[in-house]
Amino acid sequence: MKKFTVLFSALSIAFLSSCSNNDTDPQLSHDLRQPTSYLKSYTLKKNTSGSYYIDFDLEENSKVDSYKNTDLSNDLVISEGSNTAARSNSTALELNDDVLKVNILETNNGKKTRIIVEDDEVTKARGITEFLNNYSISKNEDDSYNLKFQVNTNVQTEFIFNEDTNTHEIHLSLGTATVQNFSRDLKMTNGRLEIGFINHKEDGASNAANRANRSLEKPNKPKIVIFYDGSSSVE
Repeated sequence: MKKFTVLFSALSIAFLSSCSNNDTDPQLSHDLRQPTSYLKSYTLKKNTSGSYYIDFDLEENSKVDSYKNTDLSNDLVISEGSNTAARSNSTALELNDDVLKVNILETNNGKKTRIIVEDDEVTKARGITEFLNNYSISKNEDDSYNLKFQVNTNVQTEFIFNEDTNTHEIHLSLGTATVQNFSRDLKMTNGRLEIGFINHKEDGASNAANRANRSLEKPNKPKIVIFYDGSSSVE
């Protein structure tokens, strides 16, 4: 009995010592504190001057590094950093041949988001197009998206979801509407979200059905497509 008691006591001490060492192990403590994602949310926006920016809302101890690829796409890599507080980060972006390509890479979980924007340079002082003044799209922490935009005065705005192309279309034309600021919550379909601003410059206001039939014939810019598959395998 004494031998059993001594053996049990020795095993108990070893177990407690092991637990104590694990609790104070720096690497283990670091892994327990590390968030599953350093990225809380981001916002891609184009202001009236025509400049594109992407703003990140990050967890503490994280950073964003920006790289330009040979195809002129932008890699924005989110990784562990030395900042002790949660913070925001803003990165300026440029169109190349009327296209903007952005890859958001999260090193600690392998997630990747790809954003492609087709757009024109700003040529009108009253906004980024004849009808559209500015816009932004934000990814929320629950993986939904929020689209905000402002149209110029005397612009009619209609929303149509094109089921054939799975595209959220915003149809803009001359009109007498007084509402200029809009906000819509959107969700991805199979890891993809597409938004297109359809500019009806010649025909003025018309009904939604006619607009849907003529969508492909009208200038569809800005056009934003976002892909997200939760891994680093997006091609």
